[in-house]
Amino acid sequence: MSRRSRFLRFALAFFAFVVLGVLVMPGRLWFGQRDAIAQAEAQLTELKTDNRELTARVKLLGSDELIEREAHDGFGWVYPGDELYTITPPPPLEVELPDVWPFDLVEESLVDAAADT
Repeated sequence: MSRRSRFLRFALAFFAFVVLGVLVMPGRLWFGQRDAIAQAEAQLTELKTDNRELTARVKLLGSDELIEREAHDGFGWVYPGDELYTITPPPPLEVELPDVWPFDLVEESLVDAAADT
């Protein structure tokens, strides 16, 4: 192999390396950035929608009527002269069945039914 053919092969390899470095690598980065930009735009659209909903909620919560209702329902506040009654839920039912044949099959379903009420 002559010196000139080795030089040409080296030059061709170097040229291919430069082409890969200049064209291919930035192209991959560009496609990756397009995907990232599309995701960011979708997230921005979602955040703008959430922001509009929250802004409308802030305006709604600014009304005196809603503030009074939230204070009454959520915190149990009352006007002077009103009486507040709190009704506690009944305690859970306890099922005590003997460990004999028909009761051991029924006990679990009775406990589940009592828990549902």
